[in-house]
Amino acid sequence: MTPAGNAGPAASPRDELVKYSAGREWECDLIGTDKYGRSLGKCFVEGEDVSAWMVRSGWALSFVRYSHEYDHDEAAARDAKAGLWAGAFIAPWDWRHRNESTVVLGAVSVPVEAQKALLGAVSEAEAPDIRDARSRPQRAAASASIICREIDGTRR
Repeated sequence: MTPAGNAGPAASPRDELVKYSAGREWECDLIGTDKYGRSLGKCFVEGEDVSAWMVRSGWALSFVRYSHEYDHDEAAARDAKAGLWAGAFIAPWDWRHRNESTVVLGAVSVPVEAQKALLGAVSEAEAPDIRDARSRPQRAAASASIICREIDGTRR
C-alpha cells in the first residue's frame, strides 16, 4: 500500500518533487481564480509543466472534475504502475466520503488486507485523518491536484 514506483518504498510525492526540481529554475503563472476566490496557476521547471510531470510520474491525479488536460499523463502513470499506482489508494476527492462502495485505485487486484485498511476504519473512532502524517501520500496528491486545475487553458 505504500507508493513505491521506481523511487523506493518510502517515496512521497513531496520528496519526488523536491528531487525533480532540485536546483532548477521555476516559473509560475497565475491563470485565474476558482469559485472560492483562490488563485490558480501553472508552474514550470525549465519549461516543463510541473503538474504534467507529477501526474505522469504517478504522484498526482488528473482532476477530471475541472480539466481533462492531464488524462493522458495519468493513463501513462497507471500503465507503468508509477508512483501511487504501484500500490492501492483512494483518490483524494473520494477519501473524505469513503464507504464500502468507494473505488480503490492502483493495484489490479486489491488485496483483502488493503481493502480493509483503506475502507475498514470508515466508521471507527480511529479512522485515519487526512491531516495525519500517516495519510501524507493522499494529502500530497490532493495538494498536487490543485495545481492541475485549469480555468481557461491559456498560459499567461
